[in-house]
Amino acid sequence: MILGILLVLVSLALLKLLMLRRRFWIGVCFILILLLGLVLSFIGYLLSPYRIFDENKPVALIESTPVKAEIYDAVLAIKYLTNPKSREPEKFLLTGNRWIIEGNILKVKLNKGEINLYRIARIRSGYINPGNLRQFPELAYNLSKRPDTLGDFLDKQKLDFIEAFTGTVNYRSGDEKAEFYLYAADGGFRLEKE
Repeated sequence: MILGILLVLVSLALLKLLMLRRRFWIGVCFILILLLGLVLSFIGYLLSPYRIFDENKPVALIESTPVKAEIYDAVLAIKYLTNPKSREPEKFLLTGNRWIIEGNILKVKLNKGEINLYRIARIRSGYINPGNLRQFPELAYNLSKRPDTLGDFLDKQKLDFIEAFTGTVNYRSGDEKAEFYLYAADGGFRLEKE
């Protein structure tokens, strides 16, 4: 994304030069560099919510803690392990006695390997007994402010070098304190106890 923005700025400098000198080749360079900069900026924007992962290493540490509160039943804390500058874990208050994590996974196959990308999109809580919904609603947290346009587009296309799929983990109980490592892989997300 930064490279795209830099190319757009270079193209603006070429525009100034084009206005002064009025040369055809400067105009062609301006248009080509501007288009390349805009395309790279757009691709960077689409990829910005994703993080790179290795299938053999966990991407996050998840801690589920039951609480005795009037409305909330559990606290879910997520600490990203793929971000070396990770601060305190993000905490989410949940209602109900179970929770689930949903997201997207992209696998880009290159000549000399592949690049694996993941994005945790949502955390939802719920009840095993649907009768409890009358008392307290289920909660859902969207962790991204924008929809996954790239993942949705790639999921509908059949490209040989890109695999895109939605990843979810099975519902987990929020009734007991537990810690899990979250892994991203071909089949989606999986949790393993610490």
